[in-house]
Amino acid sequence: ASTKRILIMFKPDTLSYEAVPEAIKLLKDGLDRENIKFRFSGLIMLNATSGLADMVYAEHVGKGWYDALLKPFLTSKHPSPNTFQAPLIATMLEMKDDPKRDLVNVIRDKIIGPTDVEESTDIDAIKDTIRYKMILGKGLSTWPDPEGANNNRIHCSAKLQDASGELYPIFGVKRLLNSMYTPDAAKDILSIWGKQAYADVPGVIRIPLHEYLGSDPRVLSTNIMKAFSDNGCVYKDFDALKAERLIRSLNDMQSTIQDNGFFLTK
Repeated sequence: ASTKRILIMFKPDTLSYEAVPEAIKLLKDGLDRENIKFRFSGLIMLNATSGLADMVYAEHVGKGWYDALLKPFLTSKHPSPNTFQAPLIATMLEMKDDPKRDLVNVIRDKIIGPTDVEESTDIDAIKDTIRYKMILGKGLSTWPDPEGANNNRIHCSAKLQDASGELYPIFGVKRLLNSMYTPDAAKDILSIWGKQAYADVPGVIRIPLHEYLGSDPRVLSTNIMKAFSDNGCVYKDFDALKAERLIRSLNDMQSTIQDNGFFLTK
């Protein structure tokens, strides 16, 4: 069976709530539950620049809700003082194709859940989804700030055709061309972006967390925050202490991650 690839991205609110490890576990459990053969290639922490946001959400540029809410939320430039401000974490989900199912729809509908879980009319149908368990299941709201964006924790490519366009600005084609990733992924991206894909997205700082599993959390977290601050990224709701706790959690998950082929690190 052929391999299909999509982008999975944890939004700033996931880091603000220190919920990335939980989201990873729920995502893995859901993929296992739906019997999807998968692996994640890499785990990247990065800042969302205006240019990167517009490339990932290209079909929505110019729409009021995107320009006024989602884009400022992702790039941490929303004027509201209560808007969560933190980096993003992204991974490339590789799946064995299943001709009997649309795997992207299965992931979006049965594992991740609806964009706005609070608008769902059939709660029983979404109780196993990530968004339900991480938001409504905890008594939280997707709209904690009336002036802010929908804090729904996670982004998933809407369809396979979108994924190639999204993966380049998030990972950069040079990283996708190296031995960590399969060559086919880079070919897919080049078919969308052409020569432009060889030029990196200006201002994007990428921290390859998967390369540092097992590292000293305190040292790594300090280096992460310095890399961001040196490039003008100072986050209101993500600091060295939260970064350190994130690294410790990932280190604790390391054996499970590696035993399941969860992150491809070579």
